[in-house]
Amino acid sequence: MESSVKLHDLLARHLTAGIEVGLKTKGLTTVDSDSADLYIGYQAAAQQETQTNAYHTGGFGMGPRWGGGMASATTSTLTVGSVSLDMYEVASKHLVWRGTATKTIDAGAKPEKRQSNIDKGVTKLLKNYPPKKK
Repeated sequence: MESSVKLHDLLARHLTAGIEVGLKTKGLTTVDSDSADLYIGYQAAAQQETQTNAYHTGGFGMGPRWGGGMASATTSTLTVGSVSLDMYEVASKHLVWRGTATKTIDAGAKPEKRQSNIDKGVTKLLKNYPPKKK
């Protein structure tokens, strides 16, 4: 079961800043004029997912008999964040590159840990940029 979660404004700003830094490390610079070569946009989403873990104890012995045993299950709710980054060539308006990254989000993490997770996620997101020439 999944449900959408609104991305917190502060988290969205941190994500935007992290992406900008990541793009700079790849040699891209931000321009405020119409002379840009690429349009870059991203979408971020967070989903709540229910995880179920089932356990069975005992009852599976050797030989032809199947014994009893106990079965139990636990459920937990996870928040999974995903980011898709698209790059469009300005002249042709065609998509030239797309990257995606997904990570489980720890809602109780301290701000430093959240920023570290964002930085790792951006590195993962941009891992295959620029694309290798064929």
